[in-house]
Amino acid sequence: MILLERLFSKIFNFEFKEGWSFINVLLLLKTFIISSFIWVFFRAENFEKVKLIFTALVKNNKATNSDLSYLIPFVFAVILILSDFLLYNNRFDKKLEPLNTTYR
Repeated sequence: MILLERLFSKIFNFEFKEGWSFINVLLLLKTFIISSFIWVFFRAENFEKVKLIFTALVKNNKATNSDLSYLIPFVFAVILILSDFLLYNNRFDKKLEPLNTTYR
Protein backbone atom coordinates (compact mmCIF):
# COMPACT_ATOMS: atom_id res chain seq x y z
CA MET A 1 0.00 0.00 0.00
CA ILE A 2 2.87 2.36 0.71
CA LEU A 3 4.31 1.65 -2.73
CA LEU A 4 0.93 2.32 -4.36
CA GLU A 5 0.58 5.51 -2.35
CA ARG A 6 3.98 6.73 -3.50
CA LEU A 7 3.24 5.75 -7.09
CA PHE A 8 -0.04 7.72 -7.06
CA SER A 9 1.72 10.69 -5.46
CA LYS A 10 4.19 10.74 -8.37
CA ILE A 11 1.52 10.21 -11.03
CA PHE A 12 -0.89 12.85 -9.71
CA ASN A 13 1.88 15.14 -8.44
CA PHE A 14 0.70 15.73 -4.90
CA GLU A 15 2.75 16.09 -1.75
CA PHE A 16 1.82 15.16 1.78
CA LYS A 17 1.10 18.19 3.92
CA GLU A 18 1.32 18.58 7.65
CA GLY A 19 -1.99 18.92 9.45
CA TRP A 20 -5.45 18.36 8.03
CA SER A 21 -5.80 18.48 4.29
CA PHE A 22 -8.23 16.74 1.97
CA ILE A 23 -5.59 14.27 0.81
CA ASN A 24 -4.55 13.46 4.37
CA VAL A 25 -8.18 12.77 5.29
CA LEU A 26 -8.50 10.43 2.30
CA LEU A 27 -5.29 8.67 3.29
CA LEU A 28 -6.54 8.34 6.86
CA LEU A 29 -9.81 6.80 5.65
CA LYS A 30 -7.91 4.44 3.35
CA THR A 31 -5.75 3.24 6.24
CA PHE A 32 -8.79 2.74 8.47
CA ILE A 33 -10.71 0.76 5.85
CA ILE A 34 -7.78 -1.49 4.95
CA SER A 35 -6.97 -2.12 8.62
CA SER A 36 -10.59 -2.96 9.35
CA PHE A 37 -10.72 -5.49 6.53
CA ILE A 38 -7.44 -7.08 7.58
CA TRP A 39 -8.63 -7.51 11.18
CA VAL A 40 -11.48 -9.72 9.96
CA PHE A 41 -8.91 -12.43 9.26
CA PHE A 42 -7.67 -12.26 12.86
CA ARG A 43 -11.20 -12.33 14.29
CA ALA A 44 -12.66 -15.21 12.29
CA GLU A 45 -11.95 -18.82 13.23
CA ASN A 46 -11.77 -20.04 9.65
CA PHE A 47 -12.06 -18.86 6.07
CA GLU A 48 -15.74 -19.79 5.89
CA LYS A 49 -16.47 -17.20 8.60
CA VAL A 50 -14.28 -14.67 6.77
CA LYS A 51 -16.35 -15.24 3.66
CA LEU A 52 -19.55 -14.95 5.70
CA ILE A 53 -18.46 -11.66 7.28
CA PHE A 54 -17.35 -10.12 3.99
CA THR A 55 -20.59 -11.21 2.33
CA ALA A 56 -22.57 -9.59 5.15
CA LEU A 57 -20.52 -6.40 4.79
CA VAL A 58 -21.10 -6.21 1.04
CA LYS A 59 -24.79 -7.06 1.21
CA ASN A 60 -25.26 -4.81 4.27
CA ASN A 61 -27.08 -7.39 6.33
CA LYS A 62 -26.46 -9.31 9.52
CA ALA A 63 -24.10 -12.25 9.28
CA THR A 64 -26.03 -15.44 9.85
CA ASN A 65 -24.55 -18.30 11.84
CA SER A 66 -22.19 -15.92 13.57
CA ASP A 67 -21.79 -15.37 17.25
CA LEU A 68 -20.28 -11.89 17.01
CA SER A 69 -20.83 -10.17 20.32
CA TYR A 70 -20.66 -6.40 20.44
CA LEU A 71 -20.44 -6.11 24.22
CA ILE A 72 -16.72 -6.84 24.58
CA PRO A 73 -15.56 -4.46 21.80
CA PHE A 74 -17.88 -1.78 23.19
CA VAL A 75 -16.41 -2.14 26.71
CA PHE A 76 -12.86 -1.95 25.35
CA ALA A 77 -13.74 1.10 23.23
CA VAL A 78 -15.14 2.87 26.30
CA ILE A 79 -12.02 1.99 28.32
CA LEU A 80 -9.74 3.28 25.54
CA ILE A 81 -11.71 6.53 25.17
CA LEU A 82 -11.67 7.13 28.93
CA SER A 83 -7.95 6.41 29.14
CA ASP A 84 -7.35 8.81 26.25
CA PHE A 85 -9.19 11.58 28.10
CA LEU A 86 -7.34 10.87 31.35
CA LEU A 87 -3.88 10.58 29.80
CA TYR A 88 -4.11 13.37 27.20
CA ASN A 89 -0.88 15.44 27.30
CA ASN A 90 0.33 13.34 30.21
CA ARG A 91 3.15 11.33 28.72
CA PHE A 92 5.04 9.10 31.12
CA ASP A 93 8.26 9.16 29.08
CA LYS A 94 8.41 12.98 29.28
CA LYS A 95 8.25 12.74 33.08
CA LEU A 96 11.17 10.30 33.09
CA GLU A 97 13.28 12.29 30.63
CA PRO A 98 14.87 14.70 33.13
CA LEU A 99 15.90 11.86 35.45
CA ASN A 100 19.32 10.32 35.49
CA THR A 101 19.78 7.32 33.17
CA THR A 102 20.27 5.03 36.17
CA TYR A 103 16.88 5.99 37.64
CA ARG A 104 15.13 5.62 34.30
